[in-house]
Amino acid sequence: MLKIDISSFFEYWTELANNNVFLTILIALLLPILEAILPFLPLVFIVNYNIVMFNAVFSFAGNWILALLVSALGAIIGAVLIFFLLKYSLGKWFRKKVEKNEKVVKAMEWINKVNTSYLIIIMSNPYTPTSIFNYAMALSGFATKKYLLIIVITKIIEISLLGLLGVVFKIGNSVMSFVWITLTYIILYVLVWLGKKCYLKRRKKDEQKNNERC
Repeated sequence: MLKIDISSFFEYWTELANNNVFLTILIALLLPILEAILPFLPLVFIVNYNIVMFNAVFSFAGNWILALLVSALGAIIGAVLIFFLLKYSLGKWFRKKVEKNEKVVKAMEWINKVNTSYLIIIMSNPYTPTSIFNYAMALSGFATKKYLLIIVITKIIEISLLGLLGVVFKIGNSVMSFVWITLTYIILYVLVWLGKKCYLKRRKKDEQKNNERC
């Protein structure tokens, strides 16, 4: 069974960067791509590690924002690479192989018809196994444009949550990271749900007023 010493893993990348600006950016981009390929790597550590690296190399106050942007870009690139690789190679073979299996076909159709907002809510949670969704969407022949929209939004939200909580609460390898991120995600989800509900309620009232005028 493959085992990785997390501390040694990050020490290796630190020595490689060695306070070099170009290498720091390159490594910060490559690590999230590597996590997309090897999902067992802890994304929370990678994001906060990138922030620490950028703090050491860049002197300006917003260096952690740049670290989040580079991390998000790497995560998006990694996920998209896996998606396209599976969709246009193994995915074609898989869809042809199961085309006579009604249950599998229905499951694939369900994945393709799932509401975009629903997928964004689920996949933007840092502790959701997004790699599983990525594989499922690739194998089912998920629409590319819809996928790109979902993956860009969810990765930005996911990386931002991990990074912001790391900066604000100094979360690194603490078990409390799970608690804080989960609570923050629940609060954000409730706020978005309430905002959407209020918007629909207001829209309904406006439509009723317009109908009364007519």
